[in-house]
Amino acid sequence: MNRRSLLQFVHGTRTGALRYRRRLTSKKLQKRLAKHVEFFTKKPRMLNCLRKGSCMGQELLIKKTLCYGRQFHSIIHNFLTQKPINVPDALEKSWQSVQQVLKEVHGVAALESHTIHSKLHYRGVVDCVALYRGNLCVIEWKKSDRLKNTIRSTFDAPIQAASYIGALNSDENYKFQVQNGLIVIGYTSGEPASVYEMNSQILNMYWKQWLRRLQQYYVVEDLKAKQHLLVPEDQ
Repeated sequence: MNRRSLLQFVHGTRTGALRYRRRLTSKKLQKRLAKHVEFFTKKPRMLNCLRKGSCMGQELLIKKTLCYGRQFHSIIHNFLTQKPINVPDALEKSWQSVQQVLKEVHGVAALESHTIHSKLHYRGVVDCVALYRGNLCVIEWKKSDRLKNTIRSTFDAPIQAASYIGALNSDENYKFQVQNGLIVIGYTSGEPASVYEMNSQILNMYWKQWLRRLQQYYVVEDLKAKQHLLVPEDQ
């Protein structure tokens, strides 16, 4: 499904959908549809462990990993905004790993910034928008114990970056347009980070994957609306 078709679906222009969505105010509709990007990009095993209480050992590991991930982002953000940084021992090598990349990041335009797509109604919190080697990029900072030697090995990071760029470029709160993405993988071993630059051609490929994923979600939401939120037309 292309972007135009998805927009038509979201706004209820497919046969039979509009009459149901007319019963919802635009505010309620946006609230129901404005799901966070991470909702679509979390790994199923992680979600199952956290939701069902299974894999207790893995659950504790996941929570610990998420905590370190938040700290890692906080350190980078403090550095980019010239605030004092405090690097715990557990993150020292990860911090060393990204030093060369940070030297080439300038002109920060946004950090931990909320955005919502004006047409597709998904939202997210963008890690960083800044200049890297002269190009304005959405930068995704990741931390890993394992070597990520291809962009495919970063799993959903490229899709996440493409979704953020799509939202930013449609969001009137931002006065700039982003045409590039950057994925930076900092390693807990301390070895130099892996850096994957995404130009408009690469981003377009992952944007299409994002639209397919978003379409799947809206199909489910449409079915839920028909099953649980319908107001009969004769009422």
